[in-house]
Amino acid sequence: MAKILLVEDHPALVALRKKVLQQYGHKVSCAKDALHACRLLKSRHYDLVITDKILSKGTGIEVAQLAHELRIPVVLSSGWPAGKATHLFTHILPKPCTLRKFLGVIHATLESSGI
Repeated sequence: MAKILLVEDHPALVALRKKVLQQYGHKVSCAKDALHACRLLKSRHYDLVITDKILSKGTGIEVAQLAHELRIPVVLSSGWPAGKATHLFTHILPKPCTLRKFLGVIHATLESSGI
């Protein structure tokens, strides 16, 4: 079981991904913008961050930078390329994607991190 921070601004996608991750036993916190995500990262421990790139009140790149400083693996799940920030992400998962692909990347990231 991992503690996961899901940073996404599309409510339907948040609901779906949170439900699926919880069904696999993970504890999931959600943030709809970069500012909220960074506050959560500074106040709680997470094993993994999953973030979109384009967010309100900042970007997924800013979230990834903070997570990287805290040595937390980050999966970018976005329809936008990572650009020059590719080094901040453990995996890059293009949107849209199937739930099977999503879960495969999440579990591979957790496994490679020893979780």
